[in-house]
Amino acid sequence: MKYFAIFSKAVLFSAICALILQAHTAFCQQAGQPAENNSSTVAAASQTFGVENGLPVANYSTIISELDKIKGAPVIEVLLSEAVLAVGKPISGNPGGHISVAVNGTVYTVSEGYYKKTKNICTILPTADYLYGTTPPDAAHVFASSYGSCYGRSVWGVRVYKLPANIKPELIAPYWMNANSESVTGDPKWKYDKRKSNCATFTAESLRVA
Repeated sequence: MKYFAIFSKAVLFSAICALILQAHTAFCQQAGQPAENNSSTVAAASQTFGVENGLPVANYSTIISELDKIKGAPVIEVLLSEAVLAVGKPISGNPGGHISVAVNGTVYTVSEGYYKKTKNICTILPTADYLYGTTPPDAAHVFASSYGSCYGRSVWGVRVYKLPANIKPELIAPYWMNANSESVTGDPKWKYDKRKSNCATFTAESLRVA
């Protein structure tokens, strides 16, 4: 199917960058959750950890800068989310998971829930908020989808540090800004569709533009 072909191309692009262009792969899933013991204080913290308006990871404000210290900030980061929750429950009928792209510490991602409320095809957030935020930026955002992704399912980050001179990652942000400007007009080209126009198709196109 076309959907799977485009998604595969995006994933393949990520893998090639990881293997050839000195990318660093990072894994995150509910890191920093309070340890379980008999303390009522810790038990209460555990119940409010990683939920909407709850406690984020302990190093939420510094986690991205800490990661950047390993090999520097990436030129592009492709973020791949699994298709199931941490407990093994499917997110939806989509078997392909989720994909988004980050440039200069900002994530550009397609959220069906956000689109339904705003008609903006893309949500734009700092990487730390997309991965670990627990406070909604506004009422249109969906927890564990457009922000706080790591509390809902495992997320793999492919960090690309070096690219050929003919690839222009600075063109990715303008692509998404234009996508939002066009999608709110109702143009069918920018309308969300679970199979034909989704996170995979739009992310792949933003990478192609670059």
